[in-house]
Amino acid sequence: MADDAPTSPSNEPSGGDAPAPEVVVPSGAAPGAPAPPSSATPRARRRRRWLPVFLIVIGVIVLLWVAGGALFATRTLPPYNAAHDFIDDLADNRFQAAADQLCDADQDDPDVAVSSVTRHFAGRDNVAVNPFGVDRDGDSATVDYTVSNDDDRDSDETHELRVVEEDGDWKPCPDTAAR
Repeated sequence: MADDAPTSPSNEPSGGDAPAPEVVVPSGAAPGAPAPPSSATPRARRRRRWLPVFLIVIGVIVLLWVAGGALFATRTLPPYNAAHDFIDDLADNRFQAAADQLCDADQDDPDVAVSSVTRHFAGRDNVAVNPFGVDRDGDSATVDYTVSNDDDRDSDETHELRVVEEDGDWKPCPDTAAR
């Protein structure tokens, strides 16, 4: 009955019996004390580093957006509004209202100034002023406007309208561009 004799545990696991892993207790720590922080702790700190960087990037984006809006509102919008109001008056056949908006140089002969723009409207259905087509240089700017037909999109024509700043107001000055 040698087979019935208890066997001594061997160093090799047999079947599903694996020896319990040995726990290394650091010197000076009592048995059963929590293990020292693992290497996962620095990763947790690193994960939190992205938040300030993310907030700074978002802050810079918002700051640039606000600055861009302010520059658009102060540099581009006034010449655009003057051109838009003038072109709208002409498109709606309010010629006197359009002539009243002209710069001082074109006040002498407003019919010539108005006709220099309205000649582009002949046979066209739509007129649109492009807010991104403003090219400002100090107290003078050119603003793009497009005339088109509803039927034929290939017939679009883009023209420039000169506007100038006089006494703090932007005014269309179409005829002086031809001089």
